[in-house]
Amino acid sequence: MRMQLSSGMTFFAKFLPAVWLLLPTSLAVVLLVRWDPGFFIVAGFVLVCFTLFWFSSFRLKAVIATDHGLCVSNYVEAVLIPYSQVAHVSYSFFNRQRVTLVLKSPCRFGRQIVFVPYTYFTFFGRREHPVVEFLRVRCG
Repeated sequence: MRMQLSSGMTFFAKFLPAVWLLLPTSLAVVLLVRWDPGFFIVAGFVLVCFTLFWFSSFRLKAVIATDHGLCVSNYVEAVLIPYSQVAHVSYSFFNRQRVTLVLKSPCRFGRQIVFVPYTYFTFFGRREHPVVEFLRVRCG
């Protein structure tokens, strides 16, 4: 059994902010080469944007459920995390519907795995995503 748990748009949500940052970063480099004082404003803007993107997009992973565990990928490398290694599953409805997996011991990607689950439409009765229920049953 293989089941895609993360959104199909994860790749774009992860890498489009990096592409967007190319313009202000290249402007900062040009201003630095010219010794223009505007460099500090643009560099500050780039730093703030990078920090925001780090916490919102760059940490996202692609997650696939298999019979043996979770295949977690950052699009460069992938690791298999057994279900028994997941200590806690949390869901944030307000933070762009993110699922956070806290691991018992760190893996290649750290102790927390953050991903956006696949799109799921519901009416007002349900608050948690089915992926969270699936993971709690498998890891519990």
